[in-house]
Amino acid sequence: MYKYKNILLPTDFSLGSEEAFEHAKDIAKSMGAKIHLLNVIHPVVYPTGLDLAHESLINLEDNLEKASKANLEKVAKRLKDLGIESKSTILMGKPSDQIMEYSKKFDIDLVVIATHGSSGLERFIFGSTTEKVIRKVECPVLVVHFNK
Repeated sequence: MYKYKNILLPTDFSLGSEEAFEHAKDIAKSMGAKIHLLNVIHPVVYPTGLDLAHESLINLEDNLEKASKANLEKVAKRLKDLGIESKSTILMGKPSDQIMEYSKKFDIDLVVIATHGSSGLERFIFGSTTEKVIRKVECPVLVVHFNK
């Protein structure tokens, strides 16, 4: 049996991500693996040529980062309470690209990701992060199907 050492759990804190968490923690617990919690914040696109208060848009990114940090701390505490080692990271950028780069940099040997987090118009415009991750990462990917 293959023994995973570093499991990457990308999360957007959706219900789908919670479902993926359940699988990742069980695998990590059974194999003594470390879980890398990753939240990627897609940068805010600033409109050009408009007299908008850029300060409020900058505050939006700061608030997203603060909320992400607080949520990651909660998830990390749950893992610690289960005796599972974890590392939390927040990155800015395109989620699929950041997941791929992170998996290479930290020798990830399994990615556990939900079928979807965001949906609707955002998914139509940006495409499925999960589909892109499956195509781009070099390690196995466990896709956890989530039904609302």
